[in-house]
Amino acid sequence: MTTISDHMTGAGSIGTSTTSTGATPPVVAISVLGRFEMVIGGRDVARAIGRRDATRLAKFLALAPNRRAHREQIVDALWPESSLDTVQNRLHKAAHYLRRATGLADSVVLSEATVALLPDTPVEVDVFAFERLAQHGLTNGDAGDIDRAIALYRGDLLPDDPYEEWVEYDRQRLRGRLRELLRTSGRFHRLIAIDPTDEDGHVGIMRSMLRSGDRSGVLRQYAQLNRVLNDELGVEPGPEARALRDLALNAPSPDPGRLLPRPDVTFYRTAGRTRCSGLHRPIGRQSHAPH
Repeated sequence: MTTISDHMTGAGSIGTSTTSTGATPPVVAISVLGRFEMVIGGRDVARAIGRRDATRLAKFLALAPNRRAHREQIVDALWPESSLDTVQNRLHKAAHYLRRATGLADSVVLSEATVALLPDTPVEVDVFAFERLAQHGLTNGDAGDIDRAIALYRGDLLPDDPYEEWVEYDRQRLRGRLRELLRTSGRFHRLIAIDPTDEDGHVGIMRSMLRSGDRSGVLRQYAQLNRVLNDELGVEPGPEARALRDLALNAPSPDPGRLLPRPDVTFYRTAGRTRCSGLHRPIGRQSHAPH
């Protein structure tokens, strides 16, 4: 299967070009993450397209390498059940309405074998920009590119087309790339909002809570993780999450009058209670509070 990432280099980049008349064409920005937009000269023409076939053709070609696809690829993806005569008519009508909405006679070019969207116009497609920034950020540890990639991801790929089979593979792949970016940049709350079963996200939140002394928060987060993993996947949290939970259960209270452990103190559990071995130094009052 040919995917978006196979053709991301240069496929969505803005370049310099001129039309056949020598005039500089308008810059076009196409968005497919979170919503579909086609902005030409500052005007979003996506709603003006009107016809469903024309809109689907625009979306398909926007994600194709160099915005160009073979006629058979288009037919197989968009109209697999239609007869050959019907398909040709639908394709020509879709191209007509797309040209009319864009106001550009050469916005859709049909040749004998291929169909191209805005072949002579500089176009930026947000998904390709996202791919480039994500790849560079993750490969080179560039926090700026990672932040910019995350900002570009306004939502899943073409969310208004949940049943388009040709979209689903890339939709899931891009969602996985976003999770990788969020995990790398420590955006754990957003990570589990996207995927509540992502254990790394829960563990990251638990670590942060433990560092800040929020032991009850750690335990609540563990309970949430345990519940969602059990409900959705039928499994239990892994060893790292359990270790953080145990640290939260066993850590001494920093309240005045309670005993803080010295580095040589170890904690262990017996008969359902937390006990410790080693020496303690009282802090504050000299009275000993129970463990």
